[in-house]
Amino acid sequence: MQYTTKNGEKLDVICFKKYGFVNNAVEQALYEPANYDLTTSEVFSAGTEIDLPVIKPDEKKQEYSLWE
Repeated sequence: MQYTTKNGEKLDVICFKKYGFVNNAVEQALYEPANYDLTTSEVFSAGTEIDLPVIKPDEKKQEYSLWE
């Protein structure tokens, strides 16, 4: 699911609005290959494209490692 940011938005707030929870949602979003360049921004300017993954209820507790 593509999401286009508004000026001043943060990824954790976006995830909470879209999924209703933040736990692991931010990590899963950053783990998407299309979003690898998002790690350099904490606050987004308007028009940034984010690829939000589909998160199934059983995947809420799945662990992701961004740095190995």
